[in-house]
Amino acid sequence: AGIEMYQGDLFAKAKLNGIPSVAWPEKK
Repeated sequence: AGIEMYQGDLFAKAKLNGIPSVAWPEKK
């Protein structure tokens, strides 16, 4: 349930940092 918000936060940060959103959820 909280995974969607978790990935959403990482996705936003990945966008700002220019990091592939696919690599973030896997790494952290």
